[in-house]
This record gives sequence, structure tokens and C-alpha cells, in this order.
Amino acid sequence: MTFVSLFLYLSAGALAVHAENSNHFFEWNVTYGTIAPLGVPQQGILINGQFPGPRIKCTSNNNIVVNVFNNLDEPFLLTWNGVRHRKYSWQDGTLGTMRPILPDEYFLLLGDWYNKGHKSLNKQLGSRRYIGRPDGIHINGKSGKVDDKATKPLYTMESSKTYRDRVYYVGMKTSVNFRLQGLTLKLSEMEGSHTVQNIYDSLDLHVGQCLSVLVAANQVRKDYYFVVSSSSAHSGGTEQSLVSAARPNPKGSYHYSQINITHAIKLVNSRSYVDGKLRFVLNGVSHVDSETPLKLAEYFGASDKLFKYDISKDEPRQDNTMAQYQVYPNSWAAVMTTLDNAGMWSLRSEMLERVYLGQQLYFSVLSPALFLRDEYNLPDNAPLWGIVRGLPMPFLTLLERNVVCLTVLLQDYKMSLDAELMIHLTKEE
Repeated sequence: MTFVSLFLYLSAGALAVHAENSNHFFEWNVTYGTIAPLGVPQQGILINGQFPGPRIKCTSNNNIVVNVFNNLDEPFLLTWNGVRHRKYSWQDGTLGTMRPILPDEYFLLLGDWYNKGHKSLNKQLGSRRYIGRPDGIHINGKSGKVDDKATKPLYTMESSKTYRDRVYYVGMKTSVNFRLQGLTLKLSEMEGSHTVQNIYDSLDLHVGQCLSVLVAANQVRKDYYFVVSSSSAHSGGTEQSLVSAARPNPKGSYHYSQINITHAIKLVNSRSYVDGKLRFVLNGVSHVDSETPLKLAEYFGASDKLFKYDISKDEPRQDNTMAQYQVYPNSWAAVMTTLDNAGMWSLRSEMLERVYLGQQLYFSVLSPALFLRDEYNLPDNAPLWGIVRGLPMPFLTLLERNVVCLTVLLQDYKMSLDAELMIHLTKEE
């Protein structure tokens, strides 16, 4: 079965850059509403009455504060795909790191779509059954057709200019392929990291991925369609593999053979049946969310009551080579990563059907000592939940952790501080 969505690639203005305050504050109200991406009215989840939700325009080193008010009748979480949370896994938007927002507590987007509501799908998954193929594909919450006069353009391009498009895939299950009719796509960024800027006719995008492409308006003046189809419908002509996104410096390069690899962990995904019900598995374990977020239990020293560390052991390593490919059925890939961001992070399938039924795990990156330079504290307004409800705060309070951190910094800069101190004392004398 193939799904194709087409949109005119026109309208939208340029983004103006101003010298502004680096702090940005947003208020998002989450409600139910009637939407019809494929023409079938159904209940959906809206943010500030919009689907897709509001856009955040920001740049590096901005501080983004989003106050979310849940007006649904069920818990709600937001996860930030492609956004790095440095030293701060507390609000990564997964059940293992934070408690969901309970009811009354208060960019192109591509996605597959089911004409069943999310509660019906949840019920189907709750009975351990597949949710099947989606009913279609949407672009920015709409589904268009060729020569449909009612279809509004996405934006207008000016001749001889180059445009950057950030494309997000917010679907649940199906990988898609997108292309811009008659124009080429230069891949410039993927998940916030620089890439080798190769040129493609089309690109695959998998669940949870986001990337940027540069599009040059160097063709004749006319309407161009932005076409999205299920990736299984695409065949021949264009290399689909996405290149490495592990280059922090666009002019630099890693020498992979010189990297000292300290751990090698094999992850094997599979499926199984427990009591006759379908489960998805990583390394023989199917994850079940607990009432208490795992990170919270770890913070309060109660991790032994919920989970065990090191359930996936190191594997013998043959060499220092690294392959980076899309992982197709019955295939494998190797990923190299540096665990330099303290916190607890979710490693999961982005196919929601699989993650819902257990194909996920968490890995904890622990600081050698509880330094604020490595990881920030639990937010003051974080609710204590489950087995940590009512417990006193851990021994190292915010003040104490700052003192410990300051002591280390003083030791690191002892010589220069001594020099400054002697100058100060001389002046006093």
C-alpha cells in the first residue's frame, strides 16, 4: 500500500534576525479538537488550538521556557526530538525521567495518519495487537492533491535565492521519502549536527528524525510540488543513505581508527509473546514503565527498588571501524557515541507501536561526583511521585553541591587564585 501527499512549494517569508533578549517564554494550552488531515473528522490533540502546534523561533544559546497546561482528560508529555538537553535529562519528556503532566495541571512537519483516534489506537495496543498500516500521510496537518485549487502554497521562493527547509517526521510508524519536484536537495544538517553536504534528488526520513536541506531557486518560474510518499514506494535512481551526523566541526573530521573505544554493547531487537500477548524486546527485555520515573528513583538513592544497572554487558570488539547506515529489516548498523552528557536518557524505537509495547531502555550517564558542572539538580517545582513521595531531599542540597563544585574550581585554578590573593593582601597592608 502506498500513500502520497503533495503540496505546492510556495509562500512563507524570510526569518528576520534581531538583537533580542536570549530568554523566550511560551505558554501552551493542550486541548482536544476536531481535525481532518485526510478529510475524515476526528478528535485530535491541539496546542493553543493549532495542529500542528506553534512554532518556536530561536537560535543557539537561547533559553526557552515553555509553560504547558494540560486540559485533556489524560496524562500528557512532550518530548524534544533533535534537541539536546545538556546536563538536564529531567525534562526530556519520557516516562523514565519525569512524571507526565496530569489533566488540569498545567515546523515542514510530515507524518503518517490513522483515522482512528489516539484512544482507540491505545486500546488496540493495550490488547497487544498491531495497529496496522496508517490511512495516509499529511504535510503540516493537511493532505493535498495535484491541481487542487483549494490547496494553499507552503511558501513563495524568489529566483536566485537559496532556502533552508527543516523537515521533521512526526509520524508513528511508516518511513517516508520526500522530494521537491524538479529541484535538488543539499543535506546540510541532521539532528542538530553538521553533515557532509551531498546533493540528493530525494531523501528518506524515519520516525522521529529531523534534518535540514538547502534548496536553490534556480529553475524556471512555476509551481513546484513537495511530494511525500511512503518510502517503500520509492525505487531506483537516488542513493538514500543519510551520511554521518557525527561531525561537530563542519570543517573538521574524525579519525575513527584513532578513537579509543572503551565499551562495545550489542543491541538486538526482537518480538515475543507474553501470556499470548505481543511484546517487543531489546536484549531479551521488554520494558514496562513504572509509576516512579527511574531518574527520580536514582536521584533519591532508591534505584535498587525499581531497576538494575548493567543488564547489557560489553561485547568483544574486533576493530575500531564504524558503519553508519539506516537499519533495514534483518540488517545491522554500528553507532559510535561519546557518553559526555550526564543524566538518564531513553534509547528506544521511534515506531510508537514498538515503544508502547516495550522496545525501549534507559541508560544512565553518571558523574564521578555530584557536581553541578556535570549535571543540574532536580528542578525545585518537580513533583515527587511514587516511591519517593514524601522523602526528604538527598544529602547534597543545591547549596552543598555548589560548594563542592566551587571547591573543585578553586583547586583547578589554585595558582592564579593564590596570585590574586597575594595582590589583594598587599593592597590591604
